Amino acid sequence: MLRESYYIMRFIEEFKNSFKLRYLLKAVIDNKKIVFSVFVSFIVSLIISYLLIYKIPEFSYIGNLIFENFKSNIQSSNIVLNQSPEEITLFIWMNNLKVCVISYILGFLGLFILVVNSYLIAYVIYKFGLKSLILILPHGVIEIPALILGISSGIILYIGIIKLLFKKPAKKEFIDSFRLFILAVLLFIIAGFVEGFITFKIAKII
Repeated sequence: MLRESYYIMRFIEEFKNSFKLRYLLKAVIDNKKIVFSVFVSFIVSLIISYLLIYKIPEFSYIGNLIFENFKSNIQSSNIVLNQSPEEITLFIWMNNLKVCVISYILGFLGLFILVVNSYLIAYVIYKFGLKSLILILPHGVIEIPALILGISSGIILYIGIIKLLFKKPAKKEFIDSFRLFILAVLLFIIAGFVEGFITFKIAKII
């Protein structure tokens, strides 16, 4: 009985620590190789996507399909520029949370989401030029790291599962994956706020 109580107390303590900033940042530092690898994958995917779209018409066509699908999803959700920033932000929060959860569940397959997002960004830059960065950067500087952390958390989770299957200690992987997931969610919330209250106002002007 005392043993079970001890483990429950330890679990509660670890859970509470997962919401403390220093533990969240420590999880990033402890898993910097994975986080950096996902970051490099995003940059490489972005560059390759842009070159393929620029050089090969078929890839430009694929980019247009992804972009139009993205637009139709927004339109089907009745999100328009004249809606209140609060309504827009709420929609963005829900969408970002969905992406974050899916990335966490998919693990290594979450890299596919990374590739699709980098492809979409590359196509937008190709189609609308550098001025499109005005609409991407305000929230993108927060949202892209959030996406990278979300995918990294899923990869670490699956590393933990694999270790568990081979009867190896996996406690740290499970804790770190959860902490990275929490940090990704927090960044997505901030990015959604910036996008809803700043990016959409810029979009109205230009």
